[in-house]
Amino acid sequence: MSTLILTLERLRIAMRYYAKARTRYKLHSPFLSRLVAEVFYGKTEDEVSRRLLAYRASLNACSANCLSASQYSLGHRQAGLSVARFSQRASSPTEQCERLYRLVKWLKPHFILELGTGCGMATYALSMGPNQASLITVEGNRELAKFASNQFETLGLNRVRVVNAEFDEFRADTPLHPWNLVFLDGSHQL
Repeated sequence: MSTLILTLERLRIAMRYYAKARTRYKLHSPFLSRLVAEVFYGKTEDEVSRRLLAYRASLNACSANCLSASQYSLGHRQAGLSVARFSQRASSPTEQCERLYRLVKWLKPHFILELGTGCGMATYALSMGPNQASLITVEGNRELAKFASNQFETLGLNRVRVVNAEFDEFRADTPLHPWNLVFLDGSHQL
């Protein structure tokens, strides 16, 4: 099977066409038809869904404060939030995480970059793909990066590397890399 290369232009054209199509059955492009059928409308294995729900439950049960005033000014809306509260506000919804898992399963990327770790919900979904991809996730908040790193270590996810840096700083300090999948889930100031 040949490797599919997903370019931004190809995805943009596909999404524009999909937005105009009335149903998924009017998609004639084999690439787009498979993408929609397997990723957007596909079914996630029960075990994967259970693991994602268990991770979310562990976040909701956590009472540790990870967003201290040292990271943000005292008046910042996230200062002093517990992990559970931050997770409820900012973590990717379970349905989106299942879609991310199916996308990784479908694309089979070898190198994944996520910008914006947060509590690690989407990172966990990206890491569960069957192909054992190497995943680097970048988080600007020191406490969140440390929390997520500890979570991934506890889960035994040694393929996930958490980097504590601002996105621009990470881009400047990191040599060009052949990322197969980049997921932007953080600061939208790029």
